[in-house]
Amino acid sequence: MQSLIEWILDSGALRHFCANKELMIYFEDVVDGQCVYTGNSSTAAVKGKGKILLKFTSEKMLSLSNILFVTSLRRNLVSSTLLDIVRLKLVQEAGKVVIIRNVNFVRKRYRSERLLVLNATA
Repeated sequence: MQSLIEWILDSGALRHFCANKELMIYFEDVVDGQCVYTGNSSTAAVKGKGKILLKFTSEKMLSLSNILFVTSLRRNLVSSTLLDIVRLKLVQEAGKVVIIRNVNFVRKRYRSERLLVLNATA
């Protein structure tokens, strides 16, 4: 059995972020010195960008593109804003979130320590 990898659903993030290059199914280096601002007002260097395929325990999959690879992050982040842009419906209430593509259920997850955590396998 593969180990679960936590992805935090973040309503404040404007991009998807990953701290583990090995999770990416496609990767390209970023050489322009790009940085992002973090929640504590510091900056973090972007080392690359790529694509990830999240495989949920429900056997559904979600492909995320243009994920920024930032080694100094403690958590992987999924931007709920970007999910909305690609027409995924997010229903959040009573400590849970349901992700729906068209009318098909993709993932349901409950809050864990005030965070909405999506567990996926690599």
